[in-house]
Amino acid sequence: ASAIADALDRQFGTTIRITPAGTAVGRLLPMQTGRATFGFAGNEMHFAAEAMFEFAARDWGPQDLRVVLGRPAQVGLVVGGDTDIMTPADLRGHRVGYVQASPSTDLNTNTVLAFADLTPADVEVVMYPGYGAMLQAFISGEIDAAPAIPTSAALREAEGGRGVRWLDKVAYPAMPAVYRQGHLYVQTSRHEAQGMAVLEAMACGLPLVGTPVGVARDLAYAPAVEDPAGLAAQIVALAQDHGRYARCRAEARAQAVAQFSLPVTVARYGQLYDSVMQLAA
Repeated sequence: ASAIADALDRQFGTTIRITPAGTAVGRLLPMQTGRATFGFAGNEMHFAAEAMFEFAARDWGPQDLRVVLGRPAQVGLVVGGDTDIMTPADLRGHRVGYVQASPSTDLNTNTVLAFADLTPADVEVVMYPGYGAMLQAFISGEIDAAPAIPTSAALREAEGGRGVRWLDKVAYPAMPAVYRQGHLYVQTSRHEAQGMAVLEAMACGLPLVGTPVGVARDLAYAPAVEDPAGLAAQIVALAQDHGRYARCRAEARAQAVAQFSLPVTVARYGQLYDSVMQLAA
């Protein structure tokens, strides 16, 4: 958050006052009460908008929120380089960091555990009052694993000490080959702000089938549906029509490049910043 505030100040002369917060509720509460205009948030944006988890109370959700700037990074589970943890299955019995009142952080961790058929009951849950405290505990070796993003400054510090290792990491340049092993991309999320994996898959020529969330509303090859039977029918129909499938592959790639390529996205962000500056002038 500090780096983003500094960049906006240097580029646009916009002064931002940062209010520290270490939990999902703590990050969104200033916006709900009017003490802050913007918030640097994670998955809790979805939960607050849908009135889920901690935000299911009457005085919380659903909140009317809008994303104006997103970081180009994905969340994963990182482990200490001094551990013997190589896969999610190896997490069994190890110390894993969790944060109180932060479903955003904890859901990311539980998702990785689920890939190995594990739950929090299978690991040693170490609870912290805030995300920053958890990362400092990871750096010092108090815990073996913690959720993080690749651009986290704390990981730079950890690299200089115990070292870090991403679980089952696939090098980003190798991802196109992974996507192209499939025939189409199926997005079954109930809640999604955009869907970076959707765009990456389409850029690799995979047609999209999905539920009506995120970009799937506009980019799915057929109208997005919520029921499993409807999704299955769309998959079968595309698989049986080879001519249509070939056209959908080409169209998926063309859509991703025309609407979401790096030059297009950068230009849109520039227009957004310009419009914000004009309103502030």
